[in-house]
This record gives sequence, C-alpha cells and structure tokens, in this order.
Amino acid sequence: MFDNNSGVLVVSEETPDRLCYFELDDLNVEQPIALVDMVMLMNRMKDVQVHLQARLINEHENIQYVAHLHGVQVVGKIPPYMRQVALKRAQPSKIQMGSKSEKVSRFNAALSKFNAQEFSNISSILESQNQPQDFVKGVGFINKILNENFGIIDMGKGEFALFDTYDLYLADNQTAADANKNVDQCFQENQKVVANACLIDSNLPLSHLATAVWAHGNQKVRNPDAPMARDKISDDKLAIFQQVSKSCDKLIPKLTNGEKKKTIDKVKTTPLYKEYCRTVAEHERQQGDPQTPKIEAQVSSRQWNDQIVLWKNNLQNYRNLSESANKALLTHTSLNDFDCAATFDREISRDFAILKLTNGKKALLHHKRAWVGQGAMYNGFHVLKKASFKTIQVNARSISPPHAGVEYQVTFCHSGLNSRDWKNKRYIYPEQMMKWYEKIVTLDALNFELKAFQQTSYRG
Repeated sequence: MFDNNSGVLVVSEETPDRLCYFELDDLNVEQPIALVDMVMLMNRMKDVQVHLQARLINEHENIQYVAHLHGVQVVGKIPPYMRQVALKRAQPSKIQMGSKSEKVSRFNAALSKFNAQEFSNISSILESQNQPQDFVKGVGFINKILNENFGIIDMGKGEFALFDTYDLYLADNQTAADANKNVDQCFQENQKVVANACLIDSNLPLSHLATAVWAHGNQKVRNPDAPMARDKISDDKLAIFQQVSKSCDKLIPKLTNGEKKKTIDKVKTTPLYKEYCRTVAEHERQQGDPQTPKIEAQVSSRQWNDQIVLWKNNLQNYRNLSESANKALLTHTSLNDFDCAATFDREISRDFAILKLTNGKKALLHHKRAWVGQGAMYNGFHVLKKASFKTIQVNARSISPPHAGVEYQVTFCHSGLNSRDWKNKRYIYPEQMMKWYEKIVTLDALNFELKAFQQTSYRG
C-alpha cells in the first residue's frame, strides 16, 4: 500500500509479475474501512475472492494496469471476526479508465514510489495492527452503555474507547449533550459506530478516549472532531477517564494463560501448522514469517482472538505463497530442458551428483530428480553413467551465490525421452512423468536439498 487510499494488486496468481494500481473508491466496501482490514480482505482470505477490471497503461513498467472506477469487486463470505467490514453489492464497473485521466497522474506518482521501494508491504501492515494507536474514523461497536452519560466502544482489536454525550455526534456541530439526550436514547448495545479516539494508556481496561463517535451511516456527520493529542486533553478529563476505565475492569473479558495455551495447542495440531514447521525451523524464522502469539502477553479476549486469527491467516498466506512459488518453478526456471543438455560429471554421495552443462557450468542433481526412459531413476546414479544415457536434458534454477563452483540446482531432468513439440519448443511428457515432477518440484524440498548439499564435504 502507498497510503490508506491506494495500493497495488496482483492481477492473477498465474502471473505474479502483472500488477494493478487501485484506489479505495474502486472497492465495493463500505467506508470507512481500516487499512489492516482492507489488506486482510484482499490477501487470499478463505471464502473471499477479488475480481478486477482494469486498463493496461504500460506493459513494460513494474505496474502495468490501473483499475477502473469501482473495478475491484470483493465477493464471498466475510468471516465473523471481521464484522466491522461490510460489502456493497458487487457490480461490473461502468466507468472505464481514460488514458489521460487524473487517476493516471496519481498512478504515475505511485509508480515512482513503487520503483523507489516507498510503500508498506503486507507483513508490516498486518504486524502494525498489534501496536496500540489512535483511531481515525475507526469502525467499532457499542460494547456497553454504562449510564445516561457514558458508554464503551469495542474497537475490534482488543481495544476499548470511553465516550460521553459530549463526544456523541448527531450531526455536524450537534452532540447528544447539546440536544439533551442520554446515551441510550442515541445508541443501543452492539450498534455499529464510527469513532475518532485518542490512545491514553494501553495497559488500562479502556485504552482510548473518544473525541467523536457517531452512528455508522449517519450522513449528517461529515466533519467530526479529530482525535485530540493526549497532551492536549485536560488533566481533569484524564483523571475522570482513568477512574471510569479502572472501574470497568470487570466488564472487559479476559483470558487465562491456560485458555490461551489451549488455543495455541489446537492450532499446532493442524496440518497447516505442521507443514509450516517442516518448512521453517523455529530458530530460522525471520521478521514477517508467521509468529506464534505470546501466551504471557497481557491482552483482552478480543485482542487475543485477533492475534490467533492473524496467525492462522499468515500460516495460510505462507502456504499460498509457497504454492505459487512451486508453480513458478515448473514454468519459469533458469534453464529449460528443451535448450539445455548436460552430461554426468561425478557422484559425490548417495544423494548428490554433479552434472556438467554444455556451457561448461555445473549443476547439482539429487537422485530423486531424474527420469530415465520410462520411469523415475532408482538404485543410485549408475544408470546415468551408461553410454546409452549420455545426454541428460535439464531443468534447473540458479544458485545465488554459487557453492563450490556449482551455479545451478536441477529441479528435474530426464534422459531417453524423445517426444517434442518443436513449434512451442518443449518436451511432451508422459502423464505419469507429469505427476512425478509436479510432486517433487517444490521450493521447500529444493531448499532442503540445497542446504544438505552445502553441508557436505564437496569443494569442487
């Protein structure tokens, strides 16, 4: 995302390098919507799809397309934990992008930012939701009406805001206090609202103080008070806030560490988490990788649930990215078997051998990645040493940096296969062979084999 109102979408999973610039007004979502909610909604969320209508601006740029106005339609089932998000009816765009429109000018400015790496990526945006901050037109729900003057807003991230009738707007320049109305005459519990709220103390049961709150969809409120800086709030109002906040401690749901551990353990039994653990050892995890929520963190039930949801979404996204990378390995390799041949150079262990490419460079081969004649190679490398299989056709990815003079890693290779499509410059694989290589060509397996090779005694 470039800001809260514009960002970039991948046109399709099959073409991850084809990107489209979009703006918030292009989406069929009710506004306001938090940035983190928008990102979660559009980032391969289960049961949610994103349909796109756009104009090609320049196919040679890093971002090639610009979305039509209302040309990004989100369809599907929004999960219950995102009840603050509402979709409008998805309809095809009726306003196509003009090549000289103001939006194209904004696109060009965004393209410059993209090329300069001046944007927020998905990981940083999702991680930011765990950092307490002010709310500007944040969507929440009335959690409790305390009395005729005070109420509590659940802001949906384990954070709660206190408001009174002087903050409750019925229209611009008119509050409930001005109209001599009580809170319960304006709101009811669980009602959807919009609020500007200042972070006072994340350790208090009520962490925020609202400076303006109004009913969601109230068109009479267009210019409410912005969140006031904490140092601008009077001491008397802060004292009242802290007193009320502490008295509300029992009203805010909490979880025990035992309940948190039970939730963590449940996720850890899922195939999704087990697959992630096989891929990335705990000591190898980096910033941006899915991280297990900390049981000892002092958070509310809502905030804990949000962390669990984010964790599971990140695990799913990690799998989706891995699957996309695996597809790319099948179609976009550094070396293609139609044009690249090799000969057997030497066997360095039971698992690994070195192939010598026709250009003189070396490629690493794992014994499970060779197809010989009518089937997958078995019983070691001896068959590749025979004269009848002297030429080996190779698909390979580059190794950066090279290890011990080896610059490539074979994704799969074959010998004895003669059926070719000369027009499209590709081999025609038997169905059994296709099933074989689709199973073995995965990024995780290749990385694991490369790491194992780097730990051998081979030095060239």
